[in-house]
Amino acid sequence: MADCTGYEHEPSLYLRVCCIISNLGQTVTIRGIGKTRYILCPKVQPKSCPQDNRDCKSLFETGSDISGVYTVNPDGGTPFQVYCDMETDGGGWTVFQRRQDGSVDFYRYWTDYENGFGNLTGEFWLGLSKIHRLTKEGSNTLRVDLGDFDNTQLMLTTLH
Repeated sequence: MADCTGYEHEPSLYLRVCCIISNLGQTVTIRGIGKTRYILCPKVQPKSCPQDNRDCKSLFETGSDISGVYTVNPDGGTPFQVYCDMETDGGGWTVFQRRQDGSVDFYRYWTDYENGFGNLTGEFWLGLSKIHRLTKEGSNTLRVDLGDFDNTQLMLTTLH
């Protein structure tokens, strides 16, 4: 295994992998054609991670292209974590809700919906206060993907 804290590998690959919060302190396996790389990410986010982290779209535009948990700061306030979908429909989507298996109870109080709940890598609601911070300035595109247990899929995109 290689320790990439010393940039023994291509720095852009290292940063694309080790700037994802959920990879910190983990050994990440990247399989390519004819070779496999092992990247040991440090326990703290590298200082050289992209700082243009207003939302998932800005992270995607600066080279982050692996779906996962990232830290964003849309308005200069306190940074918070979000799940970024970097694959669907061109990538760069900030996921504000995911329900997939019923493992999280969504029958909650108002304060839960205001602050958020669940696990960003599973079922969750991001929180109204965070959604407000993400959307209060500029124009935004909302994409809604719905699916049922019979694998019926529906997608809607709207611009505001």
